[in-house]
Amino acid sequence: MHRAGFLILALALTVNVFGQSLKSPAYTEIGFLTGKIVKNYPAFPDRDLAFFSSLRIGNKLNGTKYWHRYYFFPDASFKLLFGSLGNKKVLGNISGLLYELSFEQKLTDKLYLLESPSLGIAYFNNPYHEINNPLNIAVGSKLTFLAAASFQLRYYLSYRWSGNIEATVLHASNSHFKLPNVGINLPAIGVGVRYHINPLIMKFTGQDSLPFYKGIRPSVRISIGHNEQGGSTGPVNGPTYPIYLVALTANKLLTPVNKIHAGFGSLLQYWC
Repeated sequence: MHRAGFLILALALTVNVFGQSLKSPAYTEIGFLTGKIVKNYPAFPDRDLAFFSSLRIGNKLNGTKYWHRYYFFPDASFKLLFGSLGNKKVLGNISGLLYELSFEQKLTDKLYLLESPSLGIAYFNNPYHEINNPLNIAVGSKLTFLAAASFQLRYYLSYRWSGNIEATVLHASNSHFKLPNVGINLPAIGVGVRYHINPLIMKFTGQDSLPFYKGIRPSVRISIGHNEQGGSTGPVNGPTYPIYLVALTANKLLTPVNKIHAGFGSLLQYWC
């Protein structure tokens, strides 16, 4: 249960930090996608086409924070998705919640290109079980991390409505905190329809640029995690072991939102 707690805490912090997307959403969108999971292991389960439906609720970051302009005022949205994975008996269904940033380039007055990275969590209703579902080597836990990257072509039909075609890649993995964990890689294509609720109102901060320190600063990073030991497919049902990461780096800001760093780190793991 504590493993799931880490995922839920991370998502809760994301919702709290980027809550503008839900406080006064500028648009809502429904989408439909299809694709097929990539066979990334010899004994991967058989699968047909996967089918998904999605719901986006979001807003454009409109300048209320200084950093918005440095990312060219991207769209920020929460994306819910649900679908089948192409083998209901073994792989089951997936439900996911993603936080997404979309970077928009104008091609014509009505046509726009968008690139959208996103990160969140996924719930699988039929993960691996040594007795009930031993063939599902892709997913060993009900909760996993979920990442996606997509490209969209969006065409504005009117002031309130727009449609899009989308190509996306989904990746789900639990970072080996519960084996097996071959993971899921799913390229998909789809279409969507968006309703634009509120017009965009830009609220600039009144400051042309953010001041930032241009020298070199040291930093220390300390991380902790847990996972099971073994390969992607096992051994299963073993204990989890702590992993510690300590890194010392030198950092330099190139702009208020771009940084380079160099240093060294040490990864420690205990099997006792």
